[in-house]
Amino acid sequence: MVAVLTVVTGRLPGEHLVGLAETTGPVLVFVIAMTIVAELASVAGVFSIVAERLAVWGRGRRALLWVFVLAMVTVSTAFMSLDTTAVLITVLALTLIHRRSLVGRYELTETTTIPDRRLLLIAAVVVAVLLPLLVTGIPVALVAGVAALVLLAVFAVRRRSVLTLRLVPWRTIGIAASLFVIVEAIHVQGYDAVLGAGLGQGEGVFDLLRIAVIGALGANAVNNLPAYLSLSAFADTPLRLGALLIGVNLAPVITPWGSLATLLWHQRLTAMGVEISWRRFALLGLGLALVLVPVTTLALWLG
Repeated sequence: MVAVLTVVTGRLPGEHLVGLAETTGPVLVFVIAMTIVAELASVAGVFSIVAERLAVWGRGRRALLWVFVLAMVTVSTAFMSLDTTAVLITVLALTLIHRRSLVGRYELTETTTIPDRRLLLIAAVVVAVLLPLLVTGIPVALVAGVAALVLLAVFAVRRRSVLTLRLVPWRTIGIAASLFVIVEAIHVQGYDAVLGAGLGQGEGVFDLLRIAVIGALGANAVNNLPAYLSLSAFADTPLRLGALLIGVNLAPVITPWGSLATLLWHQRLTAMGVEISWRRFALLGLGLALVLVPVTTLALWLG
């Protein structure tokens, strides 16, 4: 509602709204498309089959199984994006955890029943082709969009009942888009200059830490992407920009809306019937941020 009023009242002029759409639109399209791909691939049984294969490779050792999950998370995040990890790997990890705890040993006693093997094969091929294409330089929104359209077309023929409006993460997209609009309006009105002044000018260790902390506060307050877009103009050297990136990328683990990846992660958890405590999430995230941000900023300064 606030975002709508911001546009209607002219706080965000039309030309700036268009510019915002050009910047953030592909991100939101990518999120929608990847969510559809993840949901349909899950229904087809892709993640269940992969989870079974990982369980076999784990040889009954839950610690080894956990190593496989961490490896997939690291590779997915490093070579694709955190959003991709939040959408795809969350489903796979939850499939594993629902089947067996990640402590001690386990027995391979369960197998997945696949009612439509052709659908499984097509979905698996789509995911297998999609992932490497995400790092080729082709716009990721286009790649994910085509993959989503292919799966939608296949499911329309073979399993139409699955195709509902629930496939689209409306709430997540609405929250993200609203935050983008509000922060862009703040930027257009010049209010972000106050935060910009707080970033200072130096490149000493405490200057960099101040930049990282302000970036962290902004990310947890309004989401890391709009926080970065608002503050990046004031981080005018590579070192200062690096500190800002540390703050907006490592620290938005305290509030649910701190990053789009967190919103997507929660959406996937909710879709799979998993409830979490936001209070516990915030406390654990705060502890993590208090360690990661100073240590990483110090490493940046020393480097």
